Amino acid sequence: DLTKIERFFETEIGKRCAEASRLGLLEKEKPFTIIDVREDDRILVQGVIDCWFREGDGSVLIDYKSSRLRGMSDEKIAPMMRETYWTQISIYRRAIEEAGYGPVKEACIYMFDNGRLISMM
Repeated sequence: DLTKIERFFETEIGKRCAEASRLGLLEKEKPFTIIDVREDDRILVQGVIDCWFREGDGSVLIDYKSSRLRGMSDEKIAPMMRETYWTQISIYRRAIEEAGYGPVKEACIYMFDNGRLISMM
């Protein structure tokens, strides 16, 4: 739905993405591989980060979701999304930082269905 994409670029974070793109500082659909250690086991973790950009002395991470959460109040959506996606966002943050792109100073989920931005920091 192009109107949902247009709505994203009308937001503050969308405008920052567009500016980062103009400056050549935006990464989209960026694959990564890291080694994670859990209970003395080394685990190879691979994934694709939806979007991140360099800004100032750090990076900003955005993960897009197209989930349709009908019937849930706004007060319940943000905590539920934070709990559900905390590990994923933490891994993405680590991948960006280990790649040498400075600290991730902001991480968020953008929900295309309702145009909501949820901070993950």
